[in-house]
Amino acid sequence: MFYPSSGTGKSSLLKQILRSNLKTSKRPVYCVNVGADQLSEFKSEFGAQINSTTFNLLSATKPNATIIIEDIIYLSPADEKLLRKCLNFDAHHKAQKIFCVTHSVHKTAVWSLLPFFHFLIFSSSPSNKPLLRTCLKSFFKIEETTVNNWLDQFLTLGKPELNKNCYFYFDTNLMKFYFTPNLVSAASNSRQLSDTSTVPNGSVGSLDSSREIELEKQEQKKKQLEIRFIKFTEGHDLKLQAAAVFSILINCLDLSLVRDHDLTINFHSNLSKISTKRISLVDYVLCLLEPTNKKPSQDLIVLHNYLKSFCSIPSIFVNNVYFKNFPLV
Repeated sequence: MFYPSSGTGKSSLLKQILRSNLKTSKRPVYCVNVGADQLSEFKSEFGAQINSTTFNLLSATKPNATIIIEDIIYLSPADEKLLRKCLNFDAHHKAQKIFCVTHSVHKTAVWSLLPFFHFLIFSSSPSNKPLLRTCLKSFFKIEETTVNNWLDQFLTLGKPELNKNCYFYFDTNLMKFYFTPNLVSAASNSRQLSDTSTVPNGSVGSLDSSREIELEKQEQKKKQLEIRFIKFTEGHDLKLQAAAVFSILINCLDLSLVRDHDLTINFHSNLSKISTKRISLVDYVLCLLEPTNKKPSQDLIVLHNYLKSFCSIPSIFVNNVYFKNFPLV
């Protein structure tokens, strides 16, 4: 989610993002509510990869696509529902990158969609301070002292004479706030803002030993995976039980096996021409909990046998009659 202000070079930034995403691939780009002039600029530079579409056609977009959606302040209830599905389902199951641009969020349809975004990106304009406070304090419930410290650093680092055209972003998984002088390469040049002072941290971490750093990374990843799982299952009747089972699994699993964006686990197969096969942990957990007589797919049976070899799942959570018997074939 990107919150620009007037004169912040939104078009230039979007083109930089597209160049970064498309320089080594021919993945399609879909544009919703993008103005005619900007759409013409995109097509002039990126050619046939650029496609104009509508909310109604988002479900027809191709996997691995980049999607740019502008002017999402005034969404109709129907469009809000379609965008929610796109963010909550298509982005993960189709491995899509989705960029939404808005100039406001509070008391709009966008407000309820904030948890579905991985990052909230803000230009350095001081006029964004009230919006930042609203998002961080009112929605994400960050402590007021932390928000005040972040805002002081936002105003200091965002001064044009210090860092022209810089950006700030909030990681909704880690619940941390960052500064970057170049958003396109933010993964390698970001600074985490300090929670406890008005002076920005020099680096992301401050732990002493490499072991502690690794443990901290593992805990952060567990938290990210749990938040992602909750987002995936928020509308399911068994979401609380599902979250409990998933927590057990990720405390047993080697987390390097789990893909962050879709919560699948990779298996090497000697029987398939495909070297690896991905099986959904979300599908597995929900299948485990469902009181059904339907036989699970062979993929879920393979995953169940693998997990049972080193992870004890309480029988109260095993409602599928086929999973009650072990091992399965």
